[in-house]
Amino acid sequence: MPAASFGRPSASALFCSLLIVCTAAGQTSWTERNPTNAPSPRTAHGLAYHAGTQQVVLFGGCGGGLCFGDTWLWDGQDWTLSPAMGPAPRFGHVMTYDSERDRIVLFGGGDLEDQLFNDTWEWDGAAWQRVATAGPSPRWNFAMAYDPVRRHTVLFGGSNLTHQFDETWIWSRGSWRSSFQFSSPPTLSSPAMAWDGNSNRLLLFSGWDLGPPSLLTADTWSFDGGWLRLHISPGTPFARYAHSMAWDSARERVVMFGGTGFIFRPPYFGDTHEWDGLPASSFENDAWMRRLGPAPAARAWSPIAFDAAREEVVLFGGNDDTTVLGDTHTYGPDVPASATEYGIGCAGAASSPVLSAVGNSRPWLGEGLELNLDQVGPLAAAFAVGSSQSQWRGLALPLPLGPLSPGCSILASPDLVLGALSVAGSAQLELAIPASPALTGQSFFVQGVSLDPAPPLGAVFSNGLAATVGEK
Repeated sequence: MPAASFGRPSASALFCSLLIVCTAAGQTSWTERNPTNAPSPRTAHGLAYHAGTQQVVLFGGCGGGLCFGDTWLWDGQDWTLSPAMGPAPRFGHVMTYDSERDRIVLFGGGDLEDQLFNDTWEWDGAAWQRVATAGPSPRWNFAMAYDPVRRHTVLFGGSNLTHQFDETWIWSRGSWRSSFQFSSPPTLSSPAMAWDGNSNRLLLFSGWDLGPPSLLTADTWSFDGGWLRLHISPGTPFARYAHSMAWDSARERVVMFGGTGFIFRPPYFGDTHEWDGLPASSFENDAWMRRLGPAPAARAWSPIAFDAAREEVVLFGGNDDTTVLGDTHTYGPDVPASATEYGIGCAGAASSPVLSAVGNSRPWLGEGLELNLDQVGPLAAAFAVGSSQSQWRGLALPLPLGPLSPGCSILASPDLVLGALSVAGSAQLELAIPASPALTGQSFFVQGVSLDPAPPLGAVFSNGLAATVGEK
């Protein structure tokens, strides 16, 4: 894909200068929320996002000497108690979202009478349904996450009242099956696992091996049908258990928060780490990065979930050494990157060209915005990039081209025009965004142009794309 860097000394440097103005740099940070309604303080509950209803779903947990069997729904502003009846009150269970079937899967856990469960439940957005009572043996404090590439849920580890497990189980098509592994993490209680969309593997970190000897691990493992221990350089987070992890699909990073670090008289962590998705075959650089700045109070057993509708991680509750917590926090970029289509294109001899960002590509600092111009003619194409969608050289935009190109309008100021070849009806371009904090929050606009012999102007125009530079 041809690339245009906004930062090199070329014509594109002119466009870079159009964007750089005095602006505060953004960052990714935690925000404590103050909802009108909220679940009672609790720990070791389940939390997962349901895309069909665009809500984060919380179930169960324990606090104040009670275990709960209630279901709460977070809409980005407030919590709502669902009237739905569901699993028995419990804690130490795990919930994950099956994106193929639009279901949240819940397994296991236990209650305060040391009764452990091995039932499987699913949430369809309105009600719970028990879908299995066979599978892994009763347990709590395991790791579980959904693999959208292989379209199944993976469970690892956990413990009962006398034993720990190093078993791997797969939930698929309504049933569990054991997945024998020649190599796997050791027996672990309270590890954390999340999907890593950059490497298309599940990622598991740390946990407590009860032994003997009893010890904590600081290992990072990946799973794509087989387990692989990743060799990470110094800088890996401290060994811990009862931490939480979630895949942030907007920023394309795994987020990890909290946990507890020692086996006796444990301290609690309030640190945030991110995994940038090195391939599982890499044996060199440390892919974990600690994020500094204000964060929720140190705690453990506080699950997190990524709210895809609002593009932020959600955290509720947990506990420290003395207190069961009932606060709500969200974590996301102060200035998110965005790429949004607007307007419509016009047709020439062929169909109207269509401009879009490729996949989840966005203009993040230090990265590239990949653009695709589809339905273009066999001749050359171009991308017009500018700093305005409202005016250009004193002319108001959109600017109809009238008889020069009937039905066409200029939607973005063509301050910079970058040529591209048309191959099989499409043209691509990557705009490289320099890692300059001064660009954070700045907007630019793009429109595709396809050479076409039909109109007198010899060109037809696509829809527009409005982009805002964000910082991860």
